Amino acid sequence: MRQSSSCSIDAVDATGQTSPTTAIPSTLDRALTLHKAGQLDQAQTLYQELLQHEPEYPDAQQLLGALLCQRGEYAQALPLLQRACQQMPHHRDARLNLAKAQRSLAQHPNALATVLVWLERHPQDVDALVLQGRCLRTLGRDGEARQAFESALLHAPQSPEAMLQLADLLQTSAPAEAMALYRAVLNHSPNQERALSGLAMLHKARGELEPARQLLERALAVQPERLATHTNLGNVLVELLQLQPALEHYQRALALDPKNSGTQINLGNALRLLGRTEEARAMLLQCLGSGGEISFVCNNLGILESEVCNHKLATAYYCRALEHDPDQADVWANLGSSQLALGERAAARQSYGRALELQSDSSVARFGLANVDLLEGRWAQGWQNYELRWMGSQQAGRRVVRPNLPWPQWLGQAPIPGQSIFVFHEQGFGDTLHFMRFLPLLAQQFGRVVFVCQPSLVRLARASLGHRIEVVSSDQGVVIAQNSRFDWQVPLLSLPLALGVAPPPFGQANAVTGSYLRVPAADPAAPLQVGLCWAGNSEHSADALRSVPLAHFDSLFKLPGVQWHALVHGAGCPDPRLHDALHGAQDFADTAQRVRALDLIISVDTAMAHLAAGMGKPVWLLNRFAPDWRWGFEGEHCVWYPSLRQFRQPAPGQWEPVLQAVEQALCDWQTL
Repeated sequence: MRQSSSCSIDAVDATGQTSPTTAIPSTLDRALTLHKAGQLDQAQTLYQELLQHEPEYPDAQQLLGALLCQRGEYAQALPLLQRACQQMPHHRDARLNLAKAQRSLAQHPNALATVLVWLERHPQDVDALVLQGRCLRTLGRDGEARQAFESALLHAPQSPEAMLQLADLLQTSAPAEAMALYRAVLNHSPNQERALSGLAMLHKARGELEPARQLLERALAVQPERLATHTNLGNVLVELLQLQPALEHYQRALALDPKNSGTQINLGNALRLLGRTEEARAMLLQCLGSGGEISFVCNNLGILESEVCNHKLATAYYCRALEHDPDQADVWANLGSSQLALGERAAARQSYGRALELQSDSSVARFGLANVDLLEGRWAQGWQNYELRWMGSQQAGRRVVRPNLPWPQWLGQAPIPGQSIFVFHEQGFGDTLHFMRFLPLLAQQFGRVVFVCQPSLVRLARASLGHRIEVVSSDQGVVIAQNSRFDWQVPLLSLPLALGVAPPPFGQANAVTGSYLRVPAADPAAPLQVGLCWAGNSEHSADALRSVPLAHFDSLFKLPGVQWHALVHGAGCPDPRLHDALHGAQDFADTAQRVRALDLIISVDTAMAHLAAGMGKPVWLLNRFAPDWRWGFEGEHCVWYPSLRQFRQPAPGQWEPVLQAVEQALCDWQTL
């Protein structure tokens, strides 16, 4: 944590120096009094008057140099301090202030040499040892820097500056020691801003966001105009998904330094996360145009464009970023994601591979490879890398947050007879419907299986899974997790990895394919023919790619002998030729009862397709050019759902050929 250096302005005893007039010491005393009182302009004027009368007066040189350092005018201070040291080689303040000025002017080897001259005669000078450590750290000699800071603490165990500098050094290499040092400083000075901020960043690194937020707010109460603290607090609030307060802190940081490119990027990203896309784009483009770091800005512009499904432009931005800095693993991973969205699987695999060469633990790259592998049917390695969804990846526009459970994750070990397992849902309804098929396999191995799912799926899941699996809603699951003990826990979408699932080629049935959803008994619904689900959740990150504008179906609605029924939750009947099949449906069991009466379901890639296909109903899936991994990359059939037929876009955004094929297929259906 870089802090502005202070310069000593103690009274100078220039032993052996004499002044030509008795007025000079008096003027020096008045200047020094003004200096200590913070009246720098008046003090500077007097120092300069002294040097006009006596250009080589070392006391005035040293003190004026110290004053200029306080003002950040290091280039002007440097020659004054150098001349003072030549005349007073053993003067402490002149020597240490010279080292501070050299360090501030990036003359790091010179600064170190200057302070070492002093330490040769005064090896226990704590301020000099701290300054030596700072110089060594800047030169990348962290081990020696640590020794210098520890030596300072040996001579002055309660030195706040030595503790702070050592804590800053150890933040990455020894965070527990750094945390103890920051706390020691705060025990003596509860409002020490640097200690509050440093401790906050350690909590943030450990994922302890609420303590980090509280500490940074305390730091701002001490120094409300510190840009770095506003920025760090904004970053913490973003991770807490408190986006509006984060935006306000970024705005305050930008007001403190309107040309700070890092702040402009943070502000642009906060606007993007708030859905204010045009404002975010304008801020990032402004940063790019004003000379911000091109690779960093272009990466963020690529992220923005990819989130609005403009993957071609996103790819262009990522490539531009890599032209300026080809060794950025995160940019290669982002490029791979946009290439995959464009259906360029080989290019995406290559980009993910390059990201992993640069950063072997890149969770984004490994998760991206999982999607490529699963899309191509490389199940074993795909399931393995799919576990990286917990490491900051996003699905359906939502961060995947893993619940904090005290039991070990089941990875396929043979359980002891009678053991219990707690299974919890994640992500969207379609994911739950897709992976519910694996739960009966757990009932064959465990004495007790509890499955926590979304409330609107509970009735359908209970009817489908039978009495050996306890199905509870999310809120009930929280109570059970707090008051019961289980031997194992497992996320629902991790079951294929634990079970070693590899679906067979199409047409070959096994325990995980075929119909597996059972509709609860209900009064017969009115007979329907064709259900249409033209859109999914509008908050899904790829909804603009997968959903089809209703107007595109006009030709289909004109076909004779077909009655159309809307299967989009909450949409009602936006077209008079549609009947609202889901009116009054409270959950997926109600929806399944409506779907059961249909002859055919035509759906985009959303939960409705999983529900109907899981029931064994004929489903025609309208699929985008670069599909989700579970649908494969070619062909009409799907290994997961034998009753599902795919109609694929021939190119990104082209729905017209898809609907023409559907229209012909409907005509063929009617002639059977």
